[in-house]
Formats: sequence, C-alpha cells, structure tokens
Amino acid sequence: MNTSLVKLYVSVLIGAFFPLGTVIAPFLYYSLAKTNGADEQVAELRKHLKDIVNFQIQLYLFVFIYMVVFWYLQISSYNERQHFDAGWMYVPVVLYVIFAILYPLFIAVHLKIGKPGKRYYYSLVRFF
Repeated sequence: MNTSLVKLYVSVLIGAFFPLGTVIAPFLYYSLAKTNGADEQVAELRKHLKDIVNFQIQLYLFVFIYMVVFWYLQISSYNERQHFDAGWMYVPVVLYVIFAILYPLFIAVHLKIGKPGKRYYYSLVRFF
C-alpha cells in the first residue's frame, strides 16, 4: 500500500518541474493506478489525491494573488517614480520550492521507510 502512495507523492515531486504539473501528474498516476489496484487501495489513493490537488490549487492561487499584488505595487511605484523594494518577490518562490519539491520528497521518504500513511496536506478550502 505504501508503495503506491510513495509513487503518488513522487509524481507531485516530478510534476513540480512542469507548469501545473503538481496537479496534473498526480491525476495521471491515479488514472494509471486505479486500473491495476484493489478497491481499498484505490480509495486510499483517491483520498490522498484529493488532499494533494486541493492544497496545490490553493498554493497556485496564493502565488497568483501575491504576484498580482506585487506587480501592481511595482507598476504604481514606477508611475510615481518611487523605488519599490523587490526583496519580497522571492517569498512565493521559496514557498513553492518548500511545498512542491521538499515536502513531497519528505513524505515519500517517510512512507518509504515504512511509516503509516496519514493526511499530509490540509486545505482551507475544499475544491474536490
């Protein structure tokens, strides 16, 4: 059971290197795994898939809103000929690296060493 969950979280890790890959790659793995797996295994994968996709969509929305606000501040400070500090620009990049690369890697290693699967991603808003 843990091997299919490990592969699901590795698909999130692999998808982090493609646009919207952290949402699309787990769906692709799930569609391949549900044809070969038992019913209880597919139900567990579906639960984890929903958690992953909900969290990743929220992460994309946060980064999008952050970037809109950032570029609004950039443009408005340019028109007023004031200097805008761009140091906060790296906040969404750091968050993306943590939540799309490092965290799925941590979960995959955690599951690979034999720890039981639990809910790893929590969402404020449930899309699925």
